[in-house]
Parts: sequence; structure tokens; C-alpha cells
Amino acid sequence: MNKQKNGRPGEFTGEQLKKALFYFEDLAERIQVPFFVLKDTARDVNAEAELTGGGVDVGIKEGEFNAKGKESMFLTLEPNALKTKYGYELECEGVPIRLYIIKRRYKWFESLNLMFYGVSNFWVPNPIKKYWKGRFLVK
Repeated sequence: MNKQKNGRPGEFTGEQLKKALFYFEDLAERIQVPFFVLKDTARDVNAEAELTGGGVDVGIKEGEFNAKGKESMFLTLEPNALKTKYGYELECEGVPIRLYIIKRRYKWFESLNLMFYGVSNFWVPNPIKKYWKGRFLVK
């Protein structure tokens, strides 16, 4: 049973979200594709704060995901991943992980910032303030 934070539907505890983030990190390492954190996940990792929200959001540049069969390896390892309009959605113990396949070029993804979070390093959009203002434009 998944405990929801503060009793609000769709919100998970920081530990649940962190576990989902590390789950995706392991998956990305196995298919050897770099990824970066997005939305609330990016904000919280950048601030070195407890993760909040209704899931984990990550992105992979389209060229890197489609190269050398990475997408098919992803689907082999995650056969229950659902294709969405923005990429894929999968779960880790009930916590949604939204994988955005980034098709356009954005300045804040050109020189990502490497941040230490928990026990690992994660790429964060740079500069985070400009990304945060334009985060809804990402496709």
C-alpha cells in the first residue's frame, strides 16, 4: 500500500519518490543513456530538498534515446511502460515515472548542471531559473 503525503491524492512521500528516481537511474544506466531531471524533480534536486509531488519527471534527448536500439532495450527491460504523447510512463511501486523524450532544442538542456543528490549525481537543467519559467514549453 502506498502512503500518500499529507493525505493529498497523487502526492507521495520523499522516500517513495527518491526510490523511484534511483530506480530510473538504474534503468538508464542499464540501457546506457544519459537523462536529466525535470519539473518538480529538477527543482527539488537542484535545491537539495526532499522530493515532492505526484511522481518523478525525467527527460532524454530524442537522438540519444533512438540511437543504437536504446528505445527497444528500454521496452525490453520495461515491457509495461505506457507510450504517451510526451514519451513513456512507468511505475516503481506505484509511483509514476514520466519519461519525456525531448525533441526540440532548449538552451537550458545544452549545458546541464551536475548535482549530487542522495547517493548519486543527476543532470539538472541550467540555468534552473530560466528552465523553471519555461518548463511548460518543453516538448
